[in-house]
Amino acid sequence: MVERDCFDRALAVKAIRSGAKVMVKTHATEVITENKKVVGIRAQSFGKRLEISSKIIIGADGFESKIGRLAGIDTSLKPEEVSTCFEYTLANVSVEEHIGTVHFGNFAKGGYLWIFPKGEGVANVGISMTLSQLTLLGEPKLTLDKFISSHEGLRSGQPIKAIAGAYSSCAPIEHTVSEGIMLVGDAARQVDPLTGAGIANGCIAGLIAGKVAGQAVRDNDFSYEKLCEYERAWRDRFEERLCQSYIAKKIFSQISDDMLNRAFHVLKDCDLSGLNPMEILQVIREKDPSIESDFDKLLF
Repeated sequence: MVERDCFDRALAVKAIRSGAKVMVKTHATEVITENKKVVGIRAQSFGKRLEISSKIIIGADGFESKIGRLAGIDTSLKPEEVSTCFEYTLANVSVEEHIGTVHFGNFAKGGYLWIFPKGEGVANVGISMTLSQLTLLGEPKLTLDKFISSHEGLRSGQPIKAIAGAYSSCAPIEHTVSEGIMLVGDAARQVDPLTGAGIANGCIAGLIAGKVAGQAVRDNDFSYEKLCEYERAWRDRFEERLCQSYIAKKIFSQISDDMLNRAFHVLKDCDLSGLNPMEILQVIREKDPSIESDFDKLLF
């Protein structure tokens, strides 16, 4: 499991050593455009206003992506396309040290609950739930607290960290490029809609965007057509997998607990290594044809 705090700091250190300038406590507030092309940003840094000019902007500002929206890219989301999360890091728990577990079901309202061991009696325990299905204030935390109190290996745990957040759980947006700007990571809806995993995709897309930006500088070509090389490359790399995960999420978020149990029962002795979500659904159909009509009713 990746320790995000350590991972993010390590990336920042490597970037600085490679010549990048890192500005903490700084956030973009506006984009600067000339002739409909993004040429920089306005920002706030420790209470001071800044203007930063750039031939290319890479927006990696999360699922809300203010930068993308201000640049004219449609980054809007419906409530059913947002998953909200709450997670504890618990100490003094008793869980299997080398096995992460996930719990699906209607209790998670379109999401799932996870237990990821970190070693030495510490584990990350969290839940994601679809925003449009929430009916109570703080419902993810309330549901997670109830689960922890009922779990023999977790109820003795004490929180040493708690975080809340949200991510997009939809298919990729139609455009991730505009004049002078590329969107990366959750800003481009590159998070897996089914699992919420986004670090690997963000790193891959960021690497592609960096290479395209570097070549654009060398060629002195910052046109929309040039930046579309990024659009084509990342979509060729993993867009199909994201769309498959989105379809799988739509199915799993609507089926009953009974049908979900039947689906997992037929999978328990199957080797799923290397299979994408749609291939896994096909295995379920083949093992239990009675589920197929139920799945199709949800999709069509």
